[in-house]
Amino acid sequence: IPGVIDVTVIGTGTFHIVSSETSDGVVVDQPSDGFVIPVEGITVDPSSYGAFVDDATAAVISGLAPDELILSDSSAELRRLGPGDRIGFEEGEVRSIAAVLPDAAVGAAEIIGVGDTSLAVPGSERGYALIDFDGTGEELEREILARLPQDALLRVRDPRDPSGNPGRTVRSQVFIKQEFGEFAYRPAGRGRFEIDPSWLEANIIDVEIPLLGKTVCHRKFAALLTEVMEGLDDHGLDGVIDQRAYRGCWNSRYISGSTRLSRHAWGAAADINFGNELDGGPGSPVNEELLERMLAVGIRSGHVWTRPDPGHFEYFGPGA
Repeated sequence: IPGVIDVTVIGTGTFHIVSSETSDGVVVDQPSDGFVIPVEGITVDPSSYGAFVDDATAAVISGLAPDELILSDSSAELRRLGPGDRIGFEEGEVRSIAAVLPDAAVGAAEIIGVGDTSLAVPGSERGYALIDFDGTGEELEREILARLPQDALLRVRDPRDPSGNPGRTVRSQVFIKQEFGEFAYRPAGRGRFEIDPSWLEANIIDVEIPLLGKTVCHRKFAALLTEVMEGLDDHGLDGVIDQRAYRGCWNSRYISGSTRLSRHAWGAAADINFGNELDGGPGSPVNEELLERMLAVGIRSGHVWTRPDPGHFEYFGPGA
C-alpha cells in the first residue's frame, strides 16, 4: 500500500500457567492439580517490532531468546515475579523472565515472547498489525478493505486522530485482573470451565438488583449495576429496562467460538435488553439513557465493537 512505512504483525493468545518460581527456587504460584492460571500473551517479530517502540525496548525485544519471556509492569506486579524468575506452562515448557517492560511498550499484554504462538491454547490465537502510515486512518482503512474479501471486518485505530474511529473499546485482561482479581480454572469442555472455589467465594455474590431482579455477579460490578438501575428507577425511567431480556452477569465460560476468556467469567459483564430492537427506544440495548448511565459508572456497550454485540455491557473503568 503506498504510504506504508513500517508494519509488524502481533500474535495473541491465552496461555496456561501451571507454576512459577523465583530465580532461587522459591515457589510463587502453583495451582491445585488440574487447575491452571490463564494469562493473555503476545508474540512479536523482533526484526519489525522495533520500529514501533523506543530504542531501549527494541534492544530488549531483539535480544530475547525463544526460551525467554518478557512481562509487562502490571503483569510483573500481579505475578510477583521479575527478571531471572521462571514460569512453567501447561505443555511442560519452562521459560525464564528476561525483562520487565512498561505496559505501553507491549500493548498491556501479560507475557511477551518471540516467534509463533505454539504455547497458546488452541482456539485463542488471534492477530493484529501495527502500521506506520503516511496518511489518515480512514485512508488506510479504505486501502486495506479494498484488498480484503467483501465481507471482511476491519477496524483501524488512529492515535493521531481522536475524532475519527473509536479508540480502545475493550480493556486488557491484566487490567480486569487488577480490578476484579485473578483466578485459576480447570477447563470443563463445551466452552466452559470450573473456577477456583476460593476465588468464587471471595468475589461472586447473589444479589437482587432493581429492574433486573436476582442475579449472580462480582460484588464490585454488582454495585455499579445497582447504581445505574436505582438511578433509572428513581427518575421514573424503569421502562428503559426489559427484565425479560436480561440474560445475567456471571458465567464461567469462554467467548463464544473461542478459548478466550469472557468478562462474564469475572462477573464483570451483563447482558441487558439482549436481543431486543436496536431502535433506541425503551427496552432497546442502545437506548441513550441506558448507554449514558452505564458510561458514567465505567461500563461500556459491545455495540461499538468491530463485531457488534449490542446488549452486552462490560467494565471499562473511569473515563469509559
